[in-house]
Amino acid sequence: RQDVGLAATSLFGMLIGIFLASTEISGEVRDHTAHNVLAKPVTRFEFILGKFLGVLLVVLTAAGLMALFMCVAIILAFRSGYVESGSEVGILKAASLAVANGDLSVTLLRAIGLTLVELAFIAGVASALSALTGSHIISLAVTALVYLLGHMNPGLRTIASQAESVSLRTFMTGLLRVIPNLSRFNLRDEAVLNQMVLPWSKFWMNVGYGLLFTAFALVVGYAFFRRKEI
Repeated sequence: RQDVGLAATSLFGMLIGIFLASTEISGEVRDHTAHNVLAKPVTRFEFILGKFLGVLLVVLTAAGLMALFMCVAIILAFRSGYVESGSEVGILKAASLAVANGDLSVTLLRAIGLTLVELAFIAGVASALSALTGSHIISLAVTALVYLLGHMNPGLRTIASQAESVSLRTFMTGLLRVIPNLSRFNLRDEAVLNQMVLPWSKFWMNVGYGLLFTAFALVVGYAFFRRKEI
């Protein structure tokens, strides 16, 4: 099923992104290998950006392969279904039938696309926290918390609006303005139903939303990292 495949892709990519990004910069700072790199004509921003892009490449490759396997599994399931019924169906024919049936569709590709944008954001946050704190444990824990709160964002906004305490409402509202709404990247229901609920304009807005928060996280990480003694 598409929803299980998309959820697995998101979870697997998120775990890889958090672990790699959390240990990459902090590990090099701890082992003093970052000092050797920064002794060369490499700025600290280039150092952070390079580490982020390296992690991002690994995460997107792993998540992309999982998404590809999911699509191949859908095609093979269609093919086996027709073979069992006594019909000989080739791979390309099975793929076209899966597209015609809606199991391989634009909505599925859109869902995969936003999942990859979400993973880029998670990798950016983990990289920034790794540069900021110098601790892979803190970076890992805080990034995981951001991931959970980001997906709980709509529900937490409802709770904040109904809170009787003004101070609690103010605190939660401020917190939720800093933590992005990661539910905007979840199009699993749209993919399963094969109904384009989200207009293309909002789809591209969500892509820009994710990339903007990713850039913001990296800039904040750099702002602290450039003053850090290595």
